[in-house]
Amino acid sequence: MTEDMDNEQLAEAVDDWILVEILDRGCRNRPFRCECGMSLRYQYIVTHNKQNKTYKLVESV
Repeated sequence: MTEDMDNEQLAEAVDDWILVEILDRGCRNRPFRCECGMSLRYQYIVTHNKQNKTYKLVESV
């Protein structure tokens, strides 16, 4: 995505992604690893349709 994209282009880019699952292992429990290797509590599993690839992402809070 870039700053010069219009609303239609942004909608198309967002539509390429599907949220598969959100995992939460609880307070003080950080068993998940991001694509970058960071260990954290929450994990978001998303799929990119055009790439046909699944990513395991985390949120640092």
